[in-house]
Amino acid sequence: RDVYDVRDVSFKPEDGESLAEVFERVENFVFNEFENMCRGAENAAFFIHGAPLGFLKTIIEGKTIEDITNTDGKVNDELINIKPGSLYVFRKDLEKGSYTLSDIYR
Repeated sequence: RDVYDVRDVSFKPEDGESLAEVFERVENFVFNEFENMCRGAENAAFFIHGAPLGFLKTIIEGKTIEDITNTDGKVNDELINIKPGSLYVFRKDLEKGSYTLSDIYR
């Protein structure tokens, strides 16, 4: 982290993922696995760190990676800002059939 900018969407560390690949992985989770994992459950908890949580929040808000990337190719920190020790509660809006961020606890 000390030798590269972790906000650069296209940068890929050796044996790692670029932010674009992380976003794609989270997007795949939201659209292909999330519903199946929660089926029949009244409540579900997911423990996610940093960028993936910011991306989950972004996707649930209906944004793409392009929406949160500045013209310099870096993710806009303000749009995915995640505070350490925060709990984000997402609720399903039955009328819309989608999830919304409803509460933030710090």
